[in-house]
Amino acid sequence: MISDAAPSDLDEIVTLAEHRRTEHERAQPQFWRPADAAAEVHRPWLAELIEDPDVVSLVVTDRPGPGGLKGYLFATVVPAPPVYDPGGSTGFIDDFHLADSELWATDGVALLTQARQRLAPRQVSQIVVVCGHHEGAKAAALVGAGLSVASEWYVGPLARDQNDQAPVEIDWYLGPRADLRHLFELAEDSQVQLDGYLDLGRVLVARTGADLIGHLQLVPTSRPNEIEVKNMAVVPGRRGTGVGLALVSDAIQRCATQGWSRMVVATAAADVGNLRFYQRVGFRLLSVERDAFDAASGYPEPIVIDGIPLLDRVWFELALA
Repeated sequence: MISDAAPSDLDEIVTLAEHRRTEHERAQPQFWRPADAAAEVHRPWLAELIEDPDVVSLVVTDRPGPGGLKGYLFATVVPAPPVYDPGGSTGFIDDFHLADSELWATDGVALLTQARQRLAPRQVSQIVVVCGHHEGAKAAALVGAGLSVASEWYVGPLARDQNDQAPVEIDWYLGPRADLRHLFELAEDSQVQLDGYLDLGRVLVARTGADLIGHLQLVPTSRPNEIEVKNMAVVPGRRGTGVGLALVSDAIQRCATQGWSRMVVATAAADVGNLRFYQRVGFRLLSVERDAFDAASGYPEPIVIDGIPLLDRVWFELALA
């Protein structure tokens, strides 16, 4: 059930917004780091939006009264920058969240449709919806509703002086492989599978000072001159800061120099972020391995990533020669 947001919805909206900030921070710890007392700061802002007749404020609930909020959307009408002419004003939708990522294909699309209907009579020529890079289910719903990507933001830390952040150093790991298991487990949900390949191949590690912040395992395959990125992960606090890209770039350069002709990597079809990442660094789709993540292979059930069940494995390849 979709209705106009009311002051009585404010507590649940603030709670859902706080939960989403926590998810955003896990995806990009610096850009999305919540400010002190973020909920207290956000509350009056949201209250003002609800009371503003020029703002489209919508909620979706599963029942009347408290406790039934499933999501909300706020749309404001803003003029286009003076250097662009999209044909009218823009309906800007930033605060747009749902309690469960599985709801994007249904309640998310319904909220967006209602917002479009409310904005149409206001000389609005386009809508712009903010979507985090990690929000795969939301992005899929937006594309399905006819929206397309117009811009993307890339962020990275900028030290205030040379001593604020130690440089990232990448080199081969020479110690006991068991000492890296906690890193491997960040990218592998099956202990059975991990036991089978933990000690194979060679491993590159990324360090800042004495701290291990990421790794990449390279294992030769049964095909001539082919090597596989078997496992790669970056610690949560450094994700989104370029460490993963640095590891993959270093691995590509080393393998090409050593005479390998092809690199392959596999990732979950449900992990939209990884699918985008590997294609951005030059990998091409090779094949899809259906039902690879099942209980027989040691994977717990169910596993859901961004609202998508973990079922199939996608293989990518990169020519090195």
